Amino acid sequence: MRGALTRHVDPWHMAGHLAGSLEASRLPRLTALAPPEGALQASLAFEPGGGAGDPAVRIAVRVTGRCAVTCQRCLEALHWDCDVQSTVLVVADEAAARRLEAAGEAVVSPPGETLDLAALVEDEVMLAMPFAPRHPAGTCQAARIPQPPAPADALPPGRRPAGEPAPREDNPFAVLAALRGEQPREGRDAGGDAAAQDAPPPAPTRDSRRSRRREN
Repeated sequence: MRGALTRHVDPWHMAGHLAGSLEASRLPRLTALAPPEGALQASLAFEPGGGAGDPAVRIAVRVTGRCAVTCQRCLEALHWDCDVQSTVLVVADEAAARRLEAAGEAVVSPPGETLDLAALVEDEVMLAMPFAPRHPAGTCQAARIPQPPAPADALPPGRRPAGEPAPREDNPFAVLAALRGEQPREGRDAGGDAAAQDAPPPAPTRDSRRSRRREN
């Protein structure tokens, strides 16, 4: 049986194929996240379970269309052409969902209740959305944005950022003196020489007086 894509169906009494279009107004959660550009085309094929050993209705879902997402590199609009194909298991209770978890995605819908097909399609599209959509290489606007200079620690050894003066080479004796709490060697030598120049001449000794007398 092939029919139009209605809003609600009883999956336990469905067999066959439903197809149709879904406007954005019927997909409010997807529209808030990635607005569809036009209607999405959905196709659902129902396959009843095989009895007590297979207590699930299988729905083969396929959705095609285009949605607007945001490029995570340049934050500009990006078109995502979706082509979603998945299998959903409809089960009667949570216990059955846990048992069939490894077989595929399970949706709990007890017998006698209806299933919202638009919400089902919406879920499948949102689950298939790319985690971090980006423009193809060479088309992203981020490639045209000037990049800041690399930090100093990212430059090769021996290279400095433009405009930065060369580092001053410290005197190794000054570094050692600073570690020992002393004045640098140059400072001590210079200070000693200056003190020697300013000091008064030594007092004459007896030998120096004798030598001066002989000269006279």
